[in-house]
Amino acid sequence: GELVAAEAGLARPADEAVWIVVTGLGTAALLVVGRYAAIEAISVILVGTFTLVTVVALAMLQFDPAWAVSLRDVAGGLVPAVPPSTGGRSPLATGLATFGIIGVGASELMVYPYWCLEKGYGRAVGPRDASTAWAERAKGWLRVMQLDAWASMVVYTTVTVCFYLLGAATLGRLGLRPEGSEMVRTLGAMYAPVFGDWALGIFLVGAFAALYSTFFVAAAGCARLVADGLILTGAIAGDDASRARWARRLAAAWAIVAVLLALTIRAPVAMVLASGAAQAIMLAGLAVAVLWFRYGEMEPRLTPSRGWDVLLWVSTTGFIVVGLWTAWQHLADAVASR
Repeated sequence: GELVAAEAGLARPADEAVWIVVTGLGTAALLVVGRYAAIEAISVILVGTFTLVTVVALAMLQFDPAWAVSLRDVAGGLVPAVPPSTGGRSPLATGLATFGIIGVGASELMVYPYWCLEKGYGRAVGPRDASTAWAERAKGWLRVMQLDAWASMVVYTTVTVCFYLLGAATLGRLGLRPEGSEMVRTLGAMYAPVFGDWALGIFLVGAFAALYSTFFVAAAGCARLVADGLILTGAIAGDDASRARWARRLAAAWAIVAVLLALTIRAPVAMVLASGAAQAIMLAGLAVAVLWFRYGEMEPRLTPSRGWDVLLWVSTTGFIVVGLWTAWQHLADAVASR
């Protein structure tokens, strides 16, 4: 009753369309005038805020026996089992559809090299040559990137697990399902047992941090990807100034298109699942590209150890299996719906 009442009591926004427009246009303006330092600072603040809010909420939940997550609950969740279908959709299909965006999604993996370059990773390595000094400098920066990747994995895995446990302990026990325009209101109810009347405000801070950081970084990163694609096709000049100028324009356009889609479709859950499915399919192509670079383009002096190769193959195999399965599932659904 307490959580259901809290969920029912969360106020609807006066006009969500206004917030969509304000957020989108504000993001477009930030991306037009901002540089890497601004993008990095905003992202760190947003991700740090959401991580702190979620971890604290889960920890405080443990002090209430009615909502606490026990070791038995965790162990039961690790037993392989597929829940029954709900609403005509298999939970397995939903899980795999979100595989492409959980933690670090396909788009983040593709634009990560841009952030490495703009952060300055490898700047001191210099142009490749046959010297031993160059190889040692390159190996040093590869170790920095490995540390960066491991640290990122710890952060996103921790916050994802905490968010899942928080949802299972509250929404799952009461059968509340985030759907349609009620998604944010329902998710906000997860925080009611801990923060009470403050639940909506606390969740909105965390939700804004998580969702907006994704939107903000995706617009900035994908704009750089598209700009490079236009350079490769000869549509725009390839000098640094032209590339930077077009990246800013495309980032603003990306944000505006997102606003138009949000205003037109008005189905956030469906849009998230569609994005997840598309990125899950992209993972298969990304895996093939990574293998090509590893075995076709790798500098011999930087060849990784056998252990890294094993991890690479395990990862790419998972990418390919999930990508192909997701593509097949959506094709089968499209055929069945005719």
